[in-house]
Amino acid sequence: MELINQTAVACDIQVSPIEGSDPERRYGLITAKATFVVDEREHVALDTQAPYPLFAEDEKTLLGTFPSDAVPRRDPAFEVVVLGSVYGGGKRRQMVELSVGSHRRSLLVSGDRHWLTRERFSEPVPFNRIPLTWERAYGGSVECWIDEHSALDLEHPMNRYGLGFDAEKLAADVGAAFKAPEGYPRLPARWRRPLPNIEDPERPMRAWDDDPRPICWAPIPTDIGEHLRRAHDHMAEHHQGMSEEAMLEMVYQRAHPDWILPLPAAEAPVILKGMTRKQAWRFPLPRLRVLADYEIGEQTGTHTLAPQLLMLLPDESRLYIVYRHFFTFLTAPEMQRSIRIRLEKGWP
Repeated sequence: MELINQTAVACDIQVSPIEGSDPERRYGLITAKATFVVDEREHVALDTQAPYPLFAEDEKTLLGTFPSDAVPRRDPAFEVVVLGSVYGGGKRRQMVELSVGSHRRSLLVSGDRHWLTRERFSEPVPFNRIPLTWERAYGGSVECWIDEHSALDLEHPMNRYGLGFDAEKLAADVGAAFKAPEGYPRLPARWRRPLPNIEDPERPMRAWDDDPRPICWAPIPTDIGEHLRRAHDHMAEHHQGMSEEAMLEMVYQRAHPDWILPLPAAEAPVILKGMTRKQAWRFPLPRLRVLADYEIGEQTGTHTLAPQLLMLLPDESRLYIVYRHFFTFLTAPEMQRSIRIRLEKGWP
């Protein structure tokens, strides 16, 4: 399949056989990524100078992970994710607020804290900047010695990268399971239990035994349990299992469940507070349609790619939207097969 793309939008097409189907039938997945710049007047323009490329694999950064774009998503959900930092301006706590259209959510971000006793914890340290990453959300991991020769890493099942889980309780449970000798299990000598920087403002940690659900708006890493939680919640709510295809659709999604939405309306306002040095970052969703004109043998037509992911990059005053379209077609060696990408002002 020849792909013709003379636009500023990064684009790729994947073509594969359909297992168990007609040997001449194929599936195609067109993926496009449009990068935009937001100016000081809140105007949004297509970035034609340095647009983001498509990522074949996850790309890790100090602010989290750019998720791979090479996923065969077909569901209509729209994901919103953020890579950036929270600016506290020397305060101990900062509320972060994000809205896309009428959908609004908040995070409470605190400076570093730790438990002083099982009844109280320290005041947050004043902060200027904290990355909004899963390393700052609830969870964690710590080395634990089972005996003088054996150690293992204790990990929170939902987020091994985070802060604040009760390692003492987990160590006691593991020690009992392994019949650890006297004096064991043992955590690091100077270990003290921290608290997470990022919390749900409606469910902040208050007691030692609290075990909140990790929350963060950066893309969810694929190697933590929180990545599978949405599928687990769906099965628990409906009291039934899921097909492999339905589960994969959820696993491919990388946004926190709070930010997996129906497609917003055209030019829906986006407002992000607490993640820029100025009061708020705001702009309307850019009106851009990505179209794919195809010619397969004698068949011609146009596919409209669906917006599926909004990546907010407040430190750069940029964003990108990932569009996809999944289709099937019949082919033969002598067929002319091409797709030409073009752009129009509008919104699916």
